[in-house]
Amino acid sequence: MNQVISLCTVLVICQSWTGRAAIVPGIMDLLNIDVTTLPTVVNTWPPTKPGQVNSPPCTKTKYGCCRDWHTPSPGPNEEGCAKKLCYDDFPGDCLIKKMTKTLDCTPGGYDFKHCTYRCGVCKLPASPISRCQRLNPASGCCWDGTIPLDRYGSGCQPCEDLFPHTCQQFVHVSGGCDSGSLGIRNFMMTKCPKTCGLCVYGL
Repeated sequence: MNQVISLCTVLVICQSWTGRAAIVPGIMDLLNIDVTTLPTVVNTWPPTKPGQVNSPPCTKTKYGCCRDWHTPSPGPNEEGCAKKLCYDDFPGDCLIKKMTKTLDCTPGGYDFKHCTYRCGVCKLPASPISRCQRLNPASGCCWDGTIPLDRYGSGCQPCEDLFPHTCQQFVHVSGGCDSGSLGIRNFMMTKCPKTCGLCVYGL
């Protein structure tokens, strides 16, 4: 298991800075592959066999699925997916440009097109606790967006990192919790709530 986790960590770290990685259907949500360098393809789910789960609906759309295997791709080679899911085509490069103040977000320009997240072209979905707070429950909201039993947070799940060691490695990769890589950001925000500072009880 440790070897598998280490291998996945290496793949994601390398990919996050180059924008390129080998891909296997099913881990596309973690490995943020640069599909702009690949020939035109339609993302298709592996064929189902008796007893297997059916493929997601987006596989039946004209251009297949975005890399989350849930959102229909607006165009070939995931064209338009970056804006829909809010990620950068080249997370490492876009982050460096942002840090060195060389990111040019002029509409229609290269960075505007390929650094969708860093240029603020897209908008991230609301966090679970924010969605809960919109409902204004009398007992407040747990850190994960669920509603506690009382105003003291009874019934809230413990806020802990599921993979503490890996979370500490990823927090410094391509922006960590604020990464332009969809895979890294999703991993950090869902598996590393403590590291990402999400352990907040909201009234």
